[in-house]
This record gives sequence, C-alpha cells and structure tokens, in this order.
Amino acid sequence: MVKLRYKTLEHGRKSFYLDIWFKQTRIRETLNLYINPNATRSEIKRKTAVAEQIRTRREETLLASYHNVTPSFSTDVLLTDYFESIEREKNMKMYTNTLKHIRKFQQTPIPLTSVNSMWINNFKNYLDSKIAINSVATYLNALKAVLNRALAEYLILKNPFLGIKIKTQFRDKVYLTEEEVIKIGHVKKLTEKQEHSRMAFIFACFTGLRISDLKKLKWSNIDIKKKNISLMQQKTSDYVYIPLPKTCLVILKKLQKTSEFVFPFISNVQTQTYDFHLKAIIKKARINKNVTSHTARHTYATMALTRGADLYTVSKILGHSDIKVTQVYAKIIDSKKDDVANKLINIWK
Repeated sequence: MVKLRYKTLEHGRKSFYLDIWFKQTRIRETLNLYINPNATRSEIKRKTAVAEQIRTRREETLLASYHNVTPSFSTDVLLTDYFESIEREKNMKMYTNTLKHIRKFQQTPIPLTSVNSMWINNFKNYLDSKIAINSVATYLNALKAVLNRALAEYLILKNPFLGIKIKTQFRDKVYLTEEEVIKIGHVKKLTEKQEHSRMAFIFACFTGLRISDLKKLKWSNIDIKKKNISLMQQKTSDYVYIPLPKTCLVILKKLQKTSEFVFPFISNVQTQTYDFHLKAIIKKARINKNVTSHTARHTYATMALTRGADLYTVSKILGHSDIKVTQVYAKIIDSKKDDVANKLINIWK
C-alpha cells in the first residue's frame, strides 16, 4: 500500500512524501516536490496531481517488481520524447546538445526501459569519437540526470549509470578579476539587449546565481528590506538565501518591473543568445577571456574568497552539496597569492 502524505517544513513550505508499506516493511520516500506558502490555488492543484500520479506509478512499480514484470506505463515512454520534455523545462545548452547527439546515435526510437549499461557505453564511445573529453562528460551527466529524474518518477526501476564512471580532464576555471568586472560596468554604447545582459551578468557576479536560477529569478524571490534573495535552486532543489550587496541593489533600482521575472530578456531566450551578447560586451571591454554565463559564478566565488569570506559560507551561497567543490576556488586564490609573492622585488642582488 502506498499513501501520499506531506510534512510542513520551515518557512511554511510543504514537502510531499510517500508512506509505503511493502513486504512487511514501512518506507518513507521524499518526492522532492514542494508547495511554497505563497503558491496559487492552481499551482497547488497541479503539484498535488503530479504527486498523486507518482504515487500511482510507485504502487504499480512495487507490484510489478514483486511479480518480476515491467510496469505497463514504462514501455510506452520513448527516450527521446522524455528527454525532450526535460530539455524544454531546463532550457539549457547541455541538454539541447545531448539530445541532438542521442538522436544521431539512436536513429530508431527506443523506450526508456531499453536504456541499459551497454547502450550507455556504446553512446559514450560514439561521443568519444565526436567531441572532447569534457564535453563527453557534460552530455553523459545530462543523460544521467534525466535518467535519475525518470527513476524518481518511477518510469524505470533503476538508473543504468550505476557502475559507469564519467571521466573529466582538469581545466582552469575562467573568472574575472574585480578590475575586469568594473571595466564591464563602464562599457559605453551598448544595445538594449546588451545592457540587459550586462546587468544580469554583473548581478550574477555578486550573487553567484547559476544561469538556470538567474533565468527564473522573480521579484517575489527578492526582499529589498532584508536585502536578500530566497529561492529554490533548479539544479539541486535546495532552498538558499543569498545576501544582496550594494551593486545588486543599484541594479534592481534601475530595472523596470515589466514582468514577474527580474531579467525578462534572458528569461525568454536560449542561454546561447545570452552568451552571444556577453561576448560582445567582453570584446568592447577589451578583456581577452572566454567568458560565458557560468563565468559569473566563478567570478563570485573568487571575489568572495579574495575578500576574506570563509569557504563554508561561500559553499552555502553557491548551493554546493559538497564543500570539496568549493575548495577548487580556494586553490585558485592560493595560486593568486603565489603570483603576488613572485612579483615582489628582490632586495638582495
């Protein structure tokens, strides 16, 4: 038996979970599906319906596994169709490019349930012959995330990525110095779209927001009196609180509330379009770096640590699940200290 329940979290959020009684064992499964206190009636109705659908599927999955058969609903869902639905939701380049490669590799449609470790290894070999190792890792991680989503929605019984290692090659993170950020702020004669992109980029440089969260940032997420942002991160589904420095408050005053989104232009375009405008701005600022939307996040981390912020605080603001991820930026700061030491004069000839 599977029952749908919810518990109330801090700040009034409600979290759905499944209360499962199976084979004389009671299990609680969190759905990572939340209702915020200010949610509209239609949003509450929609999320409750989704939770109920998951409950139904979970119950069918348990019965199917008990009898060692495949759930009936799983065999009808095609890999490309399901991936495309996630790609539209995420609206991110990594998902778009991964889907393109999946369609080139697998020209005959297959159901999600047919994706196994052998298929993934064959797909990996295909990618290895086409693109660089870090791009391979990016696309495999996108596929892994989609399959984890399918697992959470009980469309598959297990993620076939178990046991498969995704290799990457270390690459220096591109970030901007404080002086370079100032140069971007002083660039003249920008188009309307470039100006909007500049404000969004600088805002991200001072908050560390991912492009996915920057795109969906709403005025309702911002508390001007408390000078902070509160939002659920799209990538991790974690709730974070980010303080707003003076630069961000100035940007917010300049923006017109023409939409529920703080940055409506980048909310309505592909990330590639946003990056296109960023590169034009960087060129006008005469900065010789390969800057993308994600550079703002790297810039925030290095600026915050350089200014003396502790690693734990920066990790929390960035929404890292493991502080080891944030430690990479600490190494960058250490290398910068070495550069300073090497530039000091030698008084003994």
